[in-house]
Amino acid sequence: MKQKETELKIAEAFQQDVGYGRARIDNQTRMILDLSIGDVIEIEGTKITAAVVWRAHPSDEGKGILRIDNLTRKNSGGGLGDRVKIRKAEVKEAKEIALAPLISKGQQIQFGEGIDILIKKGLLKRPLTKGDSVIIPGIALFGSSLPFIIINSIPGGIVSISEETFIKVKEEAAREVEIEGPRVSYEDIGGLHEEILKVREMIELPLKHPELFDRLGIDPPKGVLLHGPPGTGKTLIAKAVANESNANFYTINGPEIMCVDGETKILTNPKGYVKAKEVFDCKGKKYDNNSSITIALKQPLATYAFKDGKITKAHITHATKLKALTYALTFSDGNEIRSSRNQPFLVYNSGNLIWRRTLDLKTGDYVARLNEIKTKEESYKLNPNKIKGIVKLGKGYTIKSKNLQRSNKIRLPEKSSEELMEFLGLLVSDGNICKRGESITFSNNDEELRKRFKYLLKCVFSIKKSKEYKDGRIVVYSKTLVVFLKHIDFYYSNKVHIPLYFYNLPTNEIKAFIKGYFDGDGTASFNKLKGSSIRILSAQLKKL
Repeated sequence: MKQKETELKIAEAFQQDVGYGRARIDNQTRMILDLSIGDVIEIEGTKITAAVVWRAHPSDEGKGILRIDNLTRKNSGGGLGDRVKIRKAEVKEAKEIALAPLISKGQQIQFGEGIDILIKKGLLKRPLTKGDSVIIPGIALFGSSLPFIIINSIPGGIVSISEETFIKVKEEAAREVEIEGPRVSYEDIGGLHEEILKVREMIELPLKHPELFDRLGIDPPKGVLLHGPPGTGKTLIAKAVANESNANFYTINGPEIMCVDGETKILTNPKGYVKAKEVFDCKGKKYDNNSSITIALKQPLATYAFKDGKITKAHITHATKLKALTYALTFSDGNEIRSSRNQPFLVYNSGNLIWRRTLDLKTGDYVARLNEIKTKEESYKLNPNKIKGIVKLGKGYTIKSKNLQRSNKIRLPEKSSEELMEFLGLLVSDGNICKRGESITFSNNDEELRKRFKYLLKCVFSIKKSKEYKDGRIVVYSKTLVVFLKHIDFYYSNKVHIPLYFYNLPTNEIKAFIKGYFDGDGTASFNKLKGSSIRILSAQLKKL
């Protein structure tokens, strides 16, 4: 006899349900399908999977929604907002199941003894079917959960793991599975509910339901710009949208894009060079639009790259030529430069120094020229003993509190140093100081740079513990550190202003700050250095 079935709309799972194969259904639907809490249901989208019935939240009663996590949505072939069929499942006891880790093709993981026992314990009484992706509690890779895929089960169909089930675990990736995009879901993001709703409306809706825009006769948004301090979840939202929409996700860091003049010589591997403009003479498919011409090379050009502090082999696969005018500027001191129309220059005008684009310059304008800056070459005395609200406890410092012995102590430097300046440079480039004064965050995709940041934390402040996330964030919870940074003029609303004492520091310390600042992943910009750029530039003016 055919099982009763109904259609429900997929909704986002609660955080506590992620990874456990739960499906929250309202009371009305449970009565229609004759379901009890703990029963197993079959969920049919473009694929079929199974989940365990849980009670819906009181606010969800009567809404006709099915709350399941990202893995269950993927297993059913559905996404948020899609409608799927559900029915009571016929579950058999699994005699044997085979699993493989969801890793890239060609990779292999060597599991230790007892892995089958751990998996059996994590999946006990869990309904599964061939092709399902699952997460086993307690099994992780590089700090992140490691998904597995069910590649076979005996018998077939929906099965339940019991104490008698034989578990077979492969160490290599499943052959038929191709890893596509990031495995980040909306459930992985906390505190950004409003932002996620807006992004879903602008990106996910046009990707999943383009016919809606055709019917209304309107053009969907071409993109969305996410802006905010490093570590606030911009990249995580982009990864989640790509994952939920079954779209490709490409990460492009600023330093990976090389902008050069047509005469620039590019070294080729194993020897020789080619001028940038000659790349367009190579065979390939060209794409022309109003502002640029892009060529996808038929035969990638062998060259070199600089990665993780080493020179490595690389290939140029694409090149873009901008249809932008280049301006040649001749100065009265004999120098000549070429620039784009938007290149900013510091111009003297009616007693004031103002920024103007190349396009707005005219013959006779006075522009500032950078000269050598003379400093006192003296390290700055930081005087941590004079910081209000901080007390010294042994060799460290901590926030004043009733129970000082339980407070987390850190070391605070007596004077500036190259290590402290490099730390501040990284903080300005890719860091964020918590508005509540509880923590600082450093966010960067470069593993070596994150290691360097943690080394500087240990070297300068004796901070050995920090929380590292899979999206590249390092969070340090220390009110003492935040108060110290405020003492030396770095705080939430003033993180990007360079203090005046910088202009008296030794040259090596200034170099260390600049090194940290430009070691960032491309999110740094000259506009961040507020208030001090006019002082850095010499007041000596030259006639254009």
